[in-house]
Amino acid sequence: MVVNFSEMKTIGYDHGKEGSDEIQILDARSKGRWEGIDPEPRPGLKSGHMPGSTSVPFQELLDPETKQLLPKEKLREIFQSKGLSPTKPIITTCGSGVTASLVEAALKHADFGRPDDRRVYDGSWTEWASRVSDTSGLIKTKAG
Repeated sequence: MVVNFSEMKTIGYDHGKEGSDEIQILDARSKGRWEGIDPEPRPGLKSGHMPGSTSVPFQELLDPETKQLLPKEKLREIFQSKGLSPTKPIITTCGSGVTASLVEAALKHADFGRPDDRRVYDGSWTEWASRVSDTSGLIKTKAG
């Protein structure tokens, strides 16, 4: 299942309000891009992250030698170490929607979260950073 931009924007604006903590947003991009320190590969696109999102770089979910998903127990450890809960809804995102699907595959492999409570934001960072305004407060960085 996918989530569209308008729903993501509502989730972003609602972050920090009562009830908004129920939705977990997992960002598959590198930590540097998520923090707003490293540039995006697309010229002119700001780096940073969506309000309330958690950095889960997809490389952390793969065996460094085989490039296959880690064993399900290890994946569960990684998700839990990032403060994620299998009982709350999850949305995965990335730069363009591709590696968000890899994180979704890792969640499925680890049996983490209910399948009907997991969705992919396929517009991902490219759509988000292109469509939200600079003054919206919807692009966060490590500094703020």
